[in-house]
Amino acid sequence: MKDFLLKFALPTEESDILLPYFENAKKRLEAEKAEIFNFEKYDCYTYMKEDLARVRDALLLDKDNLLYAYFLHEILKTRDRELLMRTSAPRAEDKNELYDTLPLFALLAEIPAMREEQKKHGIPEDVQRDTANMFENQVQDFINLNGHLGIKGYFFWMLRFLDLHILRIGRFNLEYKTFGESYDVFETKDGLLMMPTEGRFHRSGQVLGSAGCEDEDGAFDAVLTETEDAYIGYPVVNGVCKNKTIMLQKSECQKLLSKGDAVISVHIPSGCPMTDEITERDLARGGQIVEKCIGEAKAFICASWLLDVQIPKLLGKETNLTRFGARYERAPIKSQGDSVYEYVFLCPKSTPVEALPEKSSFAKAVKAHMLAGGYLYGAVGVFKKSDLY
Repeated sequence: MKDFLLKFALPTEESDILLPYFENAKKRLEAEKAEIFNFEKYDCYTYMKEDLARVRDALLLDKDNLLYAYFLHEILKTRDRELLMRTSAPRAEDKNELYDTLPLFALLAEIPAMREEQKKHGIPEDVQRDTANMFENQVQDFINLNGHLGIKGYFFWMLRFLDLHILRIGRFNLEYKTFGESYDVFETKDGLLMMPTEGRFHRSGQVLGSAGCEDEDGAFDAVLTETEDAYIGYPVVNGVCKNKTIMLQKSECQKLLSKGDAVISVHIPSGCPMTDEITERDLARGGQIVEKCIGEAKAFICASWLLDVQIPKLLGKETNLTRFGARYERAPIKSQGDSVYEYVFLCPKSTPVEALPEKSSFAKAVKAHMLAGGYLYGAVGVFKKSDLY
């Protein structure tokens, strides 16, 4: 077994822990042969079929690759996250198409269990199909960044689909989760208001420690205090936290959302248009499906660099993206400002700003912003379910 672990650059010091999974994998390989590589039976790949078959056939030239796929699937069935962290990226340093793709076959082997669970929850058939098809979408994202097939870096993201935390519904991936940010959200006569319950902020109003916001000069701690009649805290205005407290009377507001409440988190996969009509339709239908089939939620949220309040200025006009962002009341989250490398420029984060490609007017504007020393920051946004249904 030690030779097997060394071959795939896996932790040999944990051989005692890994041995039962290895032994089970050997039994499955003997009984099932190459069945775990039969990705066609899941019917979730279309235009990528031939390329994935090419990689699969190359992997089959070495029987140990089959053994690894069964080995990883045995661990995957336990959902032991710590163990998966150490075993789900074989020969990660090689940046080789075969090893970058190999873990995908273990993930795909969980699709039957995912579909069975989806049926139990009453998930519509088209949503079941589209959720499974996210495996092709994610491999395409990997190709865009690396130039060859793979799933490395997206392994745990795809687990969230397998475990019914995320459903692909129309244009969006919708995730049922608990609100994890340290903000309370209030409904007032003027709309939603967000105030941090705790946290240290840069003088700019961004979270201290975000890119370009590391110095302590003018930094402040924001806490939210509740009295019998009011909330006293630091308001977020136009996406940044203000260093000035306000008093919000309880008689003039209603708390909509707090950390730990159930929410529907909106994710925006690549490759499709996002018109106002599509956004309205798919978020409304998606929210209703999630609440009916998985659980009730307090609100919709989105945590993304796409909600940066600077984007309308960069684009200089109203667009589908700016109207999507305007739907949310937004607050800052700690951000290194580097998400644009992957999602705007399709480049590794090590790429010099001067070398970033300008394949669109948006990419050109973002690059100019970065060359001038600016960043696009992550933000968390919230809107009410009643805005849709």
